[in-house]
Amino acid sequence: MAALFSVCPGVTRRNSPCTQSVEGAQTYCHHHDPERSRERSRSASRAAKAKSNPLMRSLHKRLEKLAEDVASGELAPYRAAVVVQALNTRIRLVEVERRVAEQEELLARLEMLERARGGGRPWRA
Repeated sequence: MAALFSVCPGVTRRNSPCTQSVEGAQTYCHHHDPERSRERSRSASRAAKAKSNPLMRSLHKRLEKLAEDVASGELAPYRAAVVVQALNTRIRLVEVERRVAEQEELLARLEMLERARGGGRPWRA
């Protein structure tokens, strides 16, 4: 009777053998399966985009510091309100920049698809 599970023959980043079990006809685990390379790459790309960027971390810290300074009486609330307005404007600007970049990327991808398809022929449903 054949074994139901075996160990992945892949090698980790630290150059040690993978210890993941694989089932039945599979040879590699999800992390080492060459046929899942593109899927892993897309997942990693989405994860990298989802991570907070340095600007957002900086804005969070500044807002936390403002709240602490107002709560301790070190900063007058009306002064903090003006700073918060400026930070909100910055946040909105970052969001607009992100949307513009996203639309430019989509337009570039659409143009590439249209060129690959053979020019200006309309898409049919």
